[in-house]
Amino acid sequence: MTVQGLYNVPVAVDLEGEAGGRYNLMGHPFEFDVCWTDVKVINPVATINECAAAPNCTLGEADAAGYTSRLAYKWEGGVYEAFDGQTPGLEGTLVPWDGFWVKAFATGLKLEVPASPALDCAALGETPLSSAVAFRKSDSKKTAANWFVRLIAESGSLKDSHNVLGQLSDSVVEYDSHDLPELSPFSAPYLSIVFPRPDWGERSGDYTSDFHSQQTKIKDEWYFEVLSSDPEATVTLTWEGEESLLEKALLVDAEPGKRFLIKRGESYTFTMEGVRKGFWWQAK
Repeated sequence: MTVQGLYNVPVAVDLEGEAGGRYNLMGHPFEFDVCWTDVKVINPVATINECAAAPNCTLGEADAAGYTSRLAYKWEGGVYEAFDGQTPGLEGTLVPWDGFWVKAFATGLKLEVPASPALDCAALGETPLSSAVAFRKSDSKKTAANWFVRLIAESGSLKDSHNVLGQLSDSVVEYDSHDLPELSPFSAPYLSIVFPRPDWGERSGDYTSDFHSQQTKIKDEWYFEVLSSDPEATVTLTWEGEESLLEKALLVDAEPGKRFLIKRGESYTFTMEGVRKGFWWQAK
């Protein structure tokens, strides 16, 4: 018998888990994009107290219940890209032929990918973003708005475009759920942007994103580093964001301390002097 066409029902795949967490390499089964936030975790022994939609948990519910992490990771040839379905700029889209890693903490679970083609995965994130500006006026008061800027590093054929900084109403300067850990590259060559946080105790490490608390005036700063397996690589930094955010920002090369005004469509090219090079992004 010959069957033609595509799956039109959800596909559930077994997860292998253990108490300390075990990564599973999964494959996207459809020939169309699917939003990561639409993926479910099936736990046959769940109770209504463990998962609000038992036995089919959302990624956030499964994470809160300790079944699986809501984070997933894709290897993009020189860097792991993290996404979690809810962090602005890092919501995540599964595309045909994708392979991705998911961590499970319990046995007997399944990951269910719905037969629901993606429309706009970014619009489905749990934290709404302002359409353009860093703050807006309401009567005589200024009401802060959520925002983010994307940082991009390129060197030869390597590119990392999966790094965001910004301010959100449900974030803080210290660790919060929108600060996504970055996995170390498993091979060379590699190129990556990270937000190093060596002062976060058991959560210390490198992060893909760094969100701070929302401010009426956005004056703030973020430290980030470019990592390269080539200590003499020529790297170009670019950025994406609303014009009202970029025109009030500065890029500071930590060594030698030069400051550069940020403009849309422009870039900053430098030569690595080691495997890590530091920068500050300052919002005014």
